[in-house]
Amino acid sequence: DATRDVVLLLIEMAPGARFPDHLHDAGGDEGIVIYGGVRTGGRMLRAGDYYFAAEGTVHADTVSPDGCTAVVSLTARAWEKWRRRLAVK
Repeated sequence: DATRDVVLLLIEMAPGARFPDHLHDAGGDEGIVIYGGVRTGGRMLRAGDYYFAAEGTVHADTVSPDGCTAVVSLTARAWEKWRRRLAVK
């Protein structure tokens, strides 16, 4: 919803998948792990766990050892930056 500057994503990570390190420079994000687990910044999140990453923070070392599904909310601005980055690869 570009009008409210919000995007809601369902993210599925395969076992062993690594999410690229990134700076939250276009707003923060927040999410809930629905299934499995993911380790980010040295913290292990499992099904039912919630996280919040404020603007200006970094997500680093995000890996899902056994696979995971999560719902993540971020700004539409941040999502556009990710889409442009993915299109270049």
